[in-house]
This record gives sequence, structure tokens and C-alpha cells, in this order.
Amino acid sequence: FIKQPIGDMNQQGTAENTAYSNTPVASEANQIVNPDFQNTPDNGAPEGWTSDGSLGASLARVQLKSSTTELSAYPDGTKALQIRFDGSYTWFSNVVTLKADTWYEYAFDLITWGNNESKTLGLSITTQAAGAGEVLFTQQLTTTSVRATGQRNVIRFKTTSAGTYYINYIKNGTLASMAGLTDLCMVEYPLNGILVGKNYTEGTAGINIRYI
Repeated sequence: FIKQPIGDMNQQGTAENTAYSNTPVASEANQIVNPDFQNTPDNGAPEGWTSDGSLGASLARVQLKSSTTELSAYPDGTKALQIRFDGSYTWFSNVVTLKADTWYEYAFDLITWGNNESKTLGLSITTQAAGAGEVLFTQQLTTTSVRATGQRNVIRFKTTSAGTYYINYIKNGTLASMAGLTDLCMVEYPLNGILVGKNYTEGTAGINIRYI
């Protein structure tokens, strides 16, 4: 077995607070095409994305930091996809090709856009766009309450067969306006080990593994 350090756990002891891999988005291990939207022009429609509303121009689109105040916390040159759930928009899906019977970790920045309010939306991993088909993972996301602030989110799921999957952002919560996405990273997650730790924040735990 390979010894691998893990991040601090949540209070329930069920998940790490930070990504297992912290893989750079530019890494060849990242399965997401154009993960930081650098290949998409300012106000353009991102490659690999679909929605029930139009993408690009003055609608849901990729924006450069210099074109918006919503990316003020990010370095110059940063680009993000502005998703929106006003008008006819109810979902955004990003296509990805994955292996069979494999655990993956998906990490991304979710940016509060336009208002100093915390809002919710849905995230799912499915075999069809818009959250349709077989559902591998589903979770409710919450934006921060501070405008122009990004929060790193990390999820893990296991595929069933090799092929095309969709990462879906769904209008099923309180978000009825806009949010931003950037620095998307999908990597294989090596879950062939034993996770040992403690599910409380104070003190230490003396743990010895004598035999496997």
C-alpha cells in the first residue's frame, strides 16, 4: 500500500475539507477539456458545454477578469464561465469521457456572482445531459454570501461503464440569477487503500496499523 497524506476532515468524519490530489488544472491527468476556459475568447461559448439556453455573446458566457468585477479576487488573465438561471435557463452540462468502474474526483471553483447572498443550485453526474439518464452522483451546492468570492468544491463518484458522462449544474435551488465556474479538474481517485483518521477536531489520535 502507498502511504498518502489526506486533508483535514469535516466534523462528521465523512469527507476531506480539501481536494485529495490538488492536481493543477493544466495537468495531463485532468480529464476536463479547457478547464480554465483559456481557449475560449472573452464573451465566447465554451467548448464541450450545452444548455437549454443560448451560450456566448451577452448571455451565459466565458468572461475575462478585465471584463467583470466578479473575478477581482483572482489573478489577472483568469477566465470563468458565467452560468445563469434567469429567463429560460434551467441547466448547464459539461461533457467528459471517462473509464469504466473507476473512482474520480471532481474539483471546481464556484463563484458568487452579482449579489452578496448565499444561494443554492444542484450538481449531478449523469449519463445524459440536463441530469437525465443514469445518476452517479447528486448534491446541492451553496455559494458563499460574499460577492466575487470563489469557493472550492470537491466531489467523488464511481463510473459504471466507459463512455460519455455529463457534469450538470441544475436550477433546483434558490439561485435564480448568476454564478461563476472556473478551474475545473477531473482526475482519477485511487480509492484502493485504507483511510485512517479521527472524526473530531480537538486533540490527536494514536493509531498503529500492525498488519494488512
